[in-house]
Amino acid sequence: MSNIEVVLATTPAQRRDHHALRYQVYCERRGFEAGSTLGEEHDEFDLHAVPFVAYDRQSGLPCGALRLVRGNPLLPAASVTALNQSRLNELGASVMELSRLCLRHPNGSVRGDWYQGSDIMLAMIYAAWRYSVKQNVSHWLCLITPAMERMLGRLSVPFEAVGDICQFRGTRRPLITEVGTMVRAASARCPRVERLVAA
Repeated sequence: MSNIEVVLATTPAQRRDHHALRYQVYCERRGFEAGSTLGEEHDEFDLHAVPFVAYDRQSGLPCGALRLVRGNPLLPAASVTALNQSRLNELGASVMELSRLCLRHPNGSVRGDWYQGSDIMLAMIYAAWRYSVKQNVSHWLCLITPAMERMLGRLSVPFEAVGDICQFRGTRRPLITEVGTMVRAASARCPRVERLVAA
C-alpha cells in the first residue's frame, strides 16, 4: 500500500481536503447533509474529532477520509440512538467513535461505506489504529450496517453491542470493539492486514 499515504489532517489544506471529500460523499452523492457553500461538510462533532486524510502518492489527490471522535460528553452515535451509557462510562476517555469514512476510487467515484479489499480503507484503519495505540485509546465505537457486521464476522473480529438496532441512513447498530483484539483477529484471517501490521 505504498501508493497510499494517510496523515492527520492538521494543516488548513489537509482539513479542507478532509471536509471536501466528506462533502462529495455525504452531500453531493448521498444527499445526507446540506453541506456549506464552500463545498465542505462539517458538523458539531468536528470540534472534538481527530481527522485523517489519505492521499494517492502518484496523483497527490485526496482519496480517503475518516475521523475519530471523543465524547464531549456524548459520542455522535448517541444523537441517533440510545447507547449503553454505563458501559461507555466504564471505558471513559479510552473509547472514540470512528465515523465519516469516505473513499475515492481511482476512477473518480466516491463512496461512504466500508468494503472489503480496499487498500485505501486498510491504510486509513491502520493509521487510526496507530494513533489509538499512541493515545491509549483501547476501544472504537462504530455504527455498523448488517453487511459490514457480517464481513467483520467472517474475519472473526469481536464486537460488543452497546445499543439497539436503529434506522439512520439505513439499518445500523452501535458496536464497540477492543482495538488491539480487532487488529489481531483481522490479521489472523486476512494476510493483507497481517502484512500491514507487521510492516
